[in-house]
Amino acid sequence: MEDLKNSFGSGQSIIEKLRNAKLEQEKKIAEEKARAEAEIQRKLEEQAEMQRKAEEEVRRKALAEEEARKQKAAEEERIVNQQLEDSLNSILSKMKQFLEKGDDANPYDIEWCRNEYRIFKGQNPVVESFGLYSQAEQTDENLKKLEKKLKELIELNNIKKDELKKRMVNRIIIIILLIFVSFIFYLYLKKRSATNRIVDKNQNHEKIVDDYNLEKNDSARDEPYIVEEKKAIDIVEPQKEAKPAYVHQSHDNYTFDYSSSSYFYETLNSGTYYYVADNLKKIGGLPWVPKANGYSGVGEYIDLSGPYDEHLKLEFRNGFQNPEHPDYYEKNCRVKKLLVTCSQTGKSKSFELPDTKSRQILDVRSIIPQEPSEKLNLRIEIQSVYKGNKYDDLCIDSIIPNFE
Repeated sequence: MEDLKNSFGSGQSIIEKLRNAKLEQEKKIAEEKARAEAEIQRKLEEQAEMQRKAEEEVRRKALAEEEARKQKAAEEERIVNQQLEDSLNSILSKMKQFLEKGDDANPYDIEWCRNEYRIFKGQNPVVESFGLYSQAEQTDENLKKLEKKLKELIELNNIKKDELKKRMVNRIIIIILLIFVSFIFYLYLKKRSATNRIVDKNQNHEKIVDDYNLEKNDSARDEPYIVEEKKAIDIVEPQKEAKPAYVHQSHDNYTFDYSSSSYFYETLNSGTYYYVADNLKKIGGLPWVPKANGYSGVGEYIDLSGPYDEHLKLEFRNGFQNPEHPDYYEKNCRVKKLLVTCSQTGKSKSFELPDTKSRQILDVRSIIPQEPSEKLNLRIEIQSVYKGNKYDDLCIDSIIPNFE
């Protein structure tokens, strides 16, 4: 019995141990599961933190890009605003200049300025959005004044054109009357000359009849009528002196032929104007203007050919010298430096010219032949220019021979 109790006690102890072992194992499993869940939770929190930081970085970059875009847009708006303001101020300044000229203003300049402003307004219809109210309003006001001035000048020009037409018609009528009177006078002289020829013919006929009657009366004397033969006289023409190859002539008779590498022409309402090399023969008329494209005539040249002697110099007048428009000189380009080359000797000489309207003497005696000749070829090449304050056209008033 006692053994049975001990056996039961020991069996109960084993069961208790197994239960405790099971509980211990379940506790360990629960702890392992708790640790695993805690690790998973930690990793999930870390991933969530990393995602939050990534999203925060993306938001920060987006904000930085937006700020940079705004700054760039503001800078572009400032540049456009400055460009528009400069353009408006430039047009406004030109308008003021034309308005200050009054009746001396050129209608073509006013028309050009008006078209330039209209093109500007057409390309930038929202000028007011850039804060240029005062410039735009003042420019619009000046535009109205310019249009009024243009209308007045056009009416004045039309009146002048009508007067010129009337004068031209009167001149044509006077010329036709003069031609008619001259033709009548010519017919009168021709008729009078024919009448005089008839009178002379009748007089000659009467003289022949009188001579015949006199000869008939003289034949009654029975004296022979002797006709003396005239001896032939040898006519010896004086021997002509041989002319030299070149006969020196007066300096007033020296004329050059002019040609150039190119020339410019323009068609206006008043007609077509040709700025050719022959314009260089006279002072104060239309100048010579090369057909330059953006480089103001540098490299263009003028050829002069004609008779000369050892005293030859060139009288040069620079720029566009129009007495009625003295401002044309500054508006267009002038020659600063040129090179003169003689084809007969192959020699060249460079001249640097002051920017003046006065005549300038180019001494080319050192590069031309010393013996006079009927033909001299000179080439004048443009090397540099003084820039015009408005146009890029190079102008030369005149180049004529000088023997001072």
